[in-house]
Amino acid sequence: MKRLYILILAAMIALAGCGTLENTRIKNVTVLDSDAQEVAAENEPGTDDEAAAGDDITSGAGTEDETTTAADVSGTGDDATTVADVPGTGDDTTTEAMSGTGSETTTEATFGAGNDSSTASGPADETSSGTAAADTSKEESEPETITINIKAVGDDLIHSGFYNIGEARGSDYTFMFENVSDVIQEADIAIINQETMFVYDKTKYSGYPTFGSPTGIGDALIAAGFDVVQLATNHSLDKGLTGINNTVDYFSDKDVLAIGIYTDEESASEIPLMEVAGVTFAFLNYTYGTNGIAMPNSYCVNTFSDEDKVRDDIRRAKELADIVVVLPHWGTEYTYTPDSFQKKWTQIFLEEGVDIVIGTHPHVVQPYEMLTGEDGHQMLVYYSLGNFISWQSKMERMLGGMADITITITVEDGTISYDYDLVPLVTYIHSGTATTTYFLSDYDKTDHTYGATKENMTELFEKIINWEM
Repeated sequence: MKRLYILILAAMIALAGCGTLENTRIKNVTVLDSDAQEVAAENEPGTDDEAAAGDDITSGAGTEDETTTAADVSGTGDDATTVADVPGTGDDTTTEAMSGTGSETTTEATFGAGNDSSTASGPADETSSGTAAADTSKEESEPETITINIKAVGDDLIHSGFYNIGEARGSDYTFMFENVSDVIQEADIAIINQETMFVYDKTKYSGYPTFGSPTGIGDALIAAGFDVVQLATNHSLDKGLTGINNTVDYFSDKDVLAIGIYTDEESASEIPLMEVAGVTFAFLNYTYGTNGIAMPNSYCVNTFSDEDKVRDDIRRAKELADIVVVLPHWGTEYTYTPDSFQKKWTQIFLEEGVDIVIGTHPHVVQPYEMLTGEDGHQMLVYYSLGNFISWQSKMERMLGGMADITITITVEDGTISYDYDLVPLVTYIHSGTATTTYFLSDYDKTDHTYGATKENMTELFEKIINWEM
């Protein structure tokens, strides 16, 4: 029996005579250290323009030509090296719920179902086989539930324009997040892909093609409300071990879960865990490669190079956590549908019983969907959230997305349901002096340097999420 049921039983006992736990939302995040992981295990009985030359094209990465020249607004993704041949996820998986127009979608499953899945099946019912239908005639009141909201954004891609502005403001980078931070802070878990590594030495600040970013970026994203920072990207080794060491050191005393890069083998072997409202989440972050830069050791950056290790990580995560989230840095840049590399790993994640997959790296938005394995296990996949913010020089790369996932767990039987959506974002750049990210619904600028308007961004977003690109 999964650890969640132990937690639920304890919660029910503690709440006797004290009201209900219905629709509880608590911004009470606890990062679990290695000692806590050992205790959890004992309780379980066993259950961008920025790529340098030398990219591993076979891994799904294209070349990145992020300059600050005039925009190419063709929208064709001409910079991509490959395009997915089928706008889906592979023959062996079934789409349970497509994103459609981007409106919120709901699906249900039962906690722990699908752990032994090896392949996927044909069409599935709207509710998985393990979900019991409610007999409303026998219900005197609504069932007690735990509700947890996750919000995630894509690449925090720090070109030189950002730190030129930020350093002129006394290393204040809050301008990047100021139009979305209120919503980020509402989430129980907020996730960001920090594409570029931090360096303490200001003389090492740099943009494309080998990035080195100020720690003020970290201060700003933490202030904005992010709880999980993924760091395994193709730029993790841009500054060698100095960038790894500085970035890990920076986050070491911060109240966030920073994952994907490590300074020692012991830390690299641990499963990153976070507890929210009594529910334990595991977060795993891997990158397809490091732009051809050789790994100085076997553990400093998590990569997809060893499939057996990735599978083993997921299995260990499932023993420790109630919900497993994988954050892959994958795909072909500037293409709007998943490539063969993404499809391969999506199938592996489904086989291993991963619950949520949130992808980054292509620098453009890709669709999202709910997949169902042959045993009814469901897995929510966002193939790419695009850029959260960047100074890339093409209009299409100004569009990003915020994954918005609400997980509702019924206390009595452990049934979970997902409400999920993708909310469009747009990066505003004007004359090299103004830049920030807006929700597309709030965006009304007509003077964007690269031509991004509310109208063309809305049209592009609708085409992408409907698999029409």
